[in-house]
Amino acid sequence: ALTVDDITLDTAGDEWVVDRFIGDVRVQATAADPATGLFIGMARSADAARYLAGVGHGRVGELGSDGGLGVPSEIPGGAPAALPGDADFWVARTEGTGTQTLQWTPSDGDWTVVVLRADGSAGVDVDARAGVTVPALPWIWSGLLVVGAVLAVVGALLVALAVRSARSGPAGPFSAPYGPPPPPAAGPLAAPPAPPAPRHAPADAPQAGTTPGTER
Repeated sequence: ALTVDDITLDTAGDEWVVDRFIGDVRVQATAADPATGLFIGMARSADAARYLAGVGHGRVGELGSDGGLGVPSEIPGGAPAALPGDADFWVARTEGTGTQTLQWTPSDGDWTVVVLRADGSAGVDVDARAGVTVPALPWIWSGLLVVGAVLAVVGALLVALAVRSARSGPAGPFSAPYGPPPPPAAGPLAAPPAPPAPRHAPADAPQAGTTPGTER
């Protein structure tokens, strides 16, 4: 058998998250020998572990960049006690010759994908790939495009405001179209101040109350 590391989903009961964002999981496998019948099943990890107890199988820990399954780690053991098609714990399954595609709608829990030969014999040699659909991808792309357009408009407005501010800045001291401004006009000349009046009359000035040329 060939298994993939456990898939754990916990949406806290919000199944709409799985329906809108995860979609369906698809596992595709093609046997190296076209005449070999394959079985692909999805089961809860606890049920798959009980079925594979003592069964020799390879465990894949990660997916390749192209969606292909990586090199599995070998776990020694024998053949399963029952044919995989006879077990009733699979939540999704497909069986037959040629390329087999398993499609499964995720739900909360721990899940394991198992690939076996349909007759339960050893020697699983397959080219297997896995993927997942994303129903919300068009909305995600649309949202990113809208956000990008808004940011572009805001950036253009900021650039336009910066250019306008630079053009309407204060002019330099000689930037008038007809040269420097003329000097301010002079006001009327002020009259010189009057000389101060003498504080004492001169000695030969007549005294008040007397007539010149007469004596008492």
